[in-house]
Amino acid sequence: MGGRGSGMSVALYGDGACSGNPGPGGYGAVLVFPDGRVEEVSGFSPSTTNNRMELMAIIEGLRRLRERAEEDLRSGRLRVRLFLDSAYVANALKNHWPWEWRSQGYRTNSGSPVKNVDLWEQLLELLEGIPWEVAHVPGHTGVWGNERADTLAREAIRRGLKGRTDASGAISRDSAADKPHGENSDPPEGKGLTRAADGGGERAVPSASFAVIGGSSTFSLRFPAALNRPEVRVLEEGLVFPTPFGESPPFTLFEVGGKRVLTVRMHGWRPPHVSRADASRQVFWVFREAGVRRIFAEGGVGSLSRLLELRDFVIPDDYIDMTMRKDVSLGLPYLLIMREPICLVGAEILARAAEARVRGTGRRVFRRGVYVATDGRHFESRSEVQAFRQMGGDVVGQSLVPEVYLAREIGACYAGIHLVTNYAEGVVRDWEHDELKDIFYGEAELVGHILIDALLAAPPGGEGCRCPTYRKPTLLRDEPPAAFSEAP
Repeated sequence: MGGRGSGMSVALYGDGACSGNPGPGGYGAVLVFPDGRVEEVSGFSPSTTNNRMELMAIIEGLRRLRERAEEDLRSGRLRVRLFLDSAYVANALKNHWPWEWRSQGYRTNSGSPVKNVDLWEQLLELLEGIPWEVAHVPGHTGVWGNERADTLAREAIRRGLKGRTDASGAISRDSAADKPHGENSDPPEGKGLTRAADGGGERAVPSASFAVIGGSSTFSLRFPAALNRPEVRVLEEGLVFPTPFGESPPFTLFEVGGKRVLTVRMHGWRPPHVSRADASRQVFWVFREAGVRRIFAEGGVGSLSRLLELRDFVIPDDYIDMTMRKDVSLGLPYLLIMREPICLVGAEILARAAEARVRGTGRRVFRRGVYVATDGRHFESRSEVQAFRQMGGDVVGQSLVPEVYLAREIGACYAGIHLVTNYAEGVVRDWEHDELKDIFYGEAELVGHILIDALLAAPPGGEGCRCPTYRKPTLLRDEPPAAFSEAP
C-alpha cells in the first residue's frame, strides 16, 4: 500500500476548518512539486465537521496529484510526503489504523464504529499503489505550506457562506478562477497569472531577466520614470499578481538597454496588513515566474563602524542573520549554500556604477562589509549595537534577509547597495530625525541613477560568477527520516 520508492518528492500540505463543529466548513491543500511549481485545491461544505474537512483536504490534494502525475507515482519515480497538522489523520496513517479498521468492518479494536467511513475509503483508495510518507506538523507555527492550507480552508468558508457552493450544496472544488494557476492548466515557469491595476483580465506574467528591489533610498521616487533617462522605457505600471502567498505588491515593468526589468517599491512591504515575510515570498514568487536571473537591491542602513560616515555607500559581501524569520522560503526542493551570499559580479557592477556617480564629490563607496540583519520595524538598542559590533558587523539593516535566501532559492544572482542613513545607537553620536529625513528624501535620484547604470552594465545572471553552483538538489528526498511512516 505505498512502496518505499526512490524518486523525487511532492509535498502535500492539508488543513481543514469549521465554523462551529459541526457547521460550515472548508478545506485547503497545497502541492509543491520538485520543480517548485505550486498548486492549490480548496472547497466548502455547508454542514460538516472539522475532522471531515481535514480528511477532505488530503483526499482532494491526492486526487489532484494523481490527475497530474499518475504514471510517475505508480512507477515510484515520484512519491508524496503528507504534512498534516491534524493529529486525528496523521496518527491514524502513521499507525496504519485505517487498514485495521477496514479489515474489522470499520470498527475499532474496542468494537466501536469508525466515523467518516466514506472518506477513509476514498483516502485509502487514493493511497493505493503509490509511495507515500506522513508527518505531523504543529499548526500555526510558521510552516508555510500548513499556514497556506489553513488560509485556503478559511477563505473557502467565507466564500461558501456567500453562496459559492454547487447546486446541491455538497462539498465542491473551487473553480479555476479561484486558483493562482487555475483548476485545469499548468502554466510553465514564467507564465503565471497577473491582474492589471485597472482591474483588467488575467494574463501571463511578463518575462523579465532582471529585477530591482527598491528600498528606503528610492521610496520617495517614482522609479524609474522620474529619472527621465532616455535609455529607459516604462512598459507598464501597477501590475498586481495573485501568488500562493497572497496578492503581490504593485510592480513596474520597464526596458533599459534592451533588458526587461521588473521593479517593486520598498521591498514589497505593506504594513500592517501584510507581514514582511509574506511580502518577500510574494515578490520572489513573481520574480521566479518572470524568469528573473539577476537582482539589484538598495536600502538604508545604520553604521556600526566608527569609520563610516553618513551618506557613504556600502556594498556588503556577507551578512549575519539576527532575524526571527528563519523559515521564509518558497518551499522549493533545494539545499542553499551561503558561501558567497552576494553575487561577486553584481557587487562589482554596483561598486563601479556608484564610484562613477560620486567621483570628485568626496563621497565614499565601500566594496566590502558585513550586514547585520534585524527584524525591525524599530531601531536597535545600544546593547544590541555593541553586540553586533563585537560579532564583526559593519552596518545594520532590515531587508537583506530573507531576500538573499529567496534569491538563491529561485536561482538568481543578488547584490545590493546600501546608503548609510544614520549612526547606530552608541556609535559616533546620536542620530537626528531631521538629518535622517534629509538623507531619506535627498538621495533618491542618485541611487536611482546608480541602479540604472548597473543594469546597463550587467550581464545576465549566472555569467562569470559561482552563484548557480550554490543551489543544490535537496538530499531529503530519497530515504524518509525515521519520523515518517508508511502503510504496509
